[in-house]
Amino acid sequence: MLAAAAMVVILLSQEIAFHIRTINAYLREYQEEYTREGVLIEAVTLLEDKGEGFVATNLPSSFAPSYAFTITSDTITLTKDREVVLRAGIRWEGKKLSVVYVENNFVRPFSQ
Repeated sequence: MLAAAAMVVILLSQEIAFHIRTINAYLREYQEEYTREGVLIEAVTLLEDKGEGFVATNLPSSFAPSYAFTITSDTITLTKDREVVLRAGIRWEGKKLSVVYVENNFVRPFSQ
C-alpha cells in the first residue's frame, strides 16, 4: 500500500513539474511578443515623428536593447541578434501611417 502511495506521489510530482515547465514556456513566449510589440510601436512612433520618406537601417531599440529595426518605404523589419523576428507592412494615407500587415515566424500574415 505504501509503495502504491509513493508511486502516485511520484507521478503527480512529475505531472506538476511538466505543467510548470509548460506554463513557463508560455510566459516566456508571451513576454517576447510583448517586447516585439513594444519595439514595433517604437519604430512606428519614430516614423510618424520623422514623416514619410524617412528610412533607417538597424536602429537599436531603446525599449529592448537586444532588438533593432529597419524602416523602408513600405516595411518595418525587427531583428533580434541579427535574425528577423517580425516584418510589418506599412502605408501612408495622407499624413497618417497605417500598419497593413504583420508577420512573424509563427503567424503569416496578420492583417487588419
